Amino acid sequence: DLKGVIVTLSDDGHLQCSYLGTDPSLFQAPNVESREVNYDELDVEMKELQKIIKDVNKSQGVWPMTEREDDLNVSVVVSPNFDSVSQATDVEVGTDLVPSVTVKVTLQNRVILQKAKLSVYVQSPLELTCDQFTFEFMTPDLTRTVSFSVYLKRSYTPSELEGNAVVSYYRPTDRNPDGIPRVIQCKFRLPLKLICLPGQPSKTASHKITIDTNKSPVSLLSLFPGFASESDDDQVNVMGFHFLGGARVTLLASKTSQRYRIQSEQFEDLWLITNELILRLQEYFEKQGVKDFACSFSGSVPLQEYFELIDHHFELRINGEKLEELLSQRAVQFRAIQRRLLARFKDKTPAPLQHLDTLLDGTYKQ
Repeated sequence: DLKGVIVTLSDDGHLQCSYLGTDPSLFQAPNVESREVNYDELDVEMKELQKIIKDVNKSQGVWPMTEREDDLNVSVVVSPNFDSVSQATDVEVGTDLVPSVTVKVTLQNRVILQKAKLSVYVQSPLELTCDQFTFEFMTPDLTRTVSFSVYLKRSYTPSELEGNAVVSYYRPTDRNPDGIPRVIQCKFRLPLKLICLPGQPSKTASHKITIDTNKSPVSLLSLFPGFASESDDDQVNVMGFHFLGGARVTLLASKTSQRYRIQSEQFEDLWLITNELILRLQEYFEKQGVKDFACSFSGSVPLQEYFELIDHHFELRINGEKLEELLSQRAVQFRAIQRRLLARFKDKTPAPLQHLDTLLDGTYKQ
């Protein structure tokens, strides 16, 4: 006998007796014979499965990785000499003559490529005479070469002298005739003399930084040829740099210790020469076959100077916004005075200007 049965009668005469709850499961799982696991067999099976998965992943690619790299070869050559006629235009540098250097980019394809586009990037304030090029490689083994010039446009120092040539293209396949998009890039370095001239070294400076190395000091003449005249002992331990924007930096190499000091009147001017020094030291010792060369900085991090630069930059931004707001107010005032003057001039009955012309001239000068 069940208690609490719910009896329902439907519209078509079906009588149902329902109760709340679930039916107990009468199934009992059979006992499983326990057996020891053979780990050696499992390891062999796992290796076979991993090999199958690896082979499948290789075969599912559109083309092998080596072919992707060989679709298009990009090479960049920077001329060691300045252009005979400088290509610099609309420059904002204080010096009379701003040099330019020619960069040549060569592209060679192995297969048919579509919509190839070359984009060249350099750090501001460096400027390019042309930074966009397009190509069509309708047949394999074609060579395309383009040239452009680089020069300094404004009177401040770029953060680095490295440029980047990026080529985007489409490679047609049997499954995708429109082509699969690909990108390849090639980096290049511009010469330091493009933005810097030999200068007179200074004995004192407001900001200094010392770089420690684990190798004997190298003559600065070997590291920076063209920025100093050769001396009798062929050992130059001090060198001056004069940027086209006006900044001056001095580099000193210790004769007894393995240290180099960079100093300047402006803290931000230290970076480029410091970076060039480290790069040229690494290249010098790589040519000598030295693999354990290292640079280090043992002093305290100059955070105070860094924060001062940030505060100064923030103050300039605030002042710039204030000047823009003031200019907007003066422009509104200038247009209002113009409208009143036009109304006076259009009036058939002449009336005195009431010094509106003086206000217009004063607002314009403000």
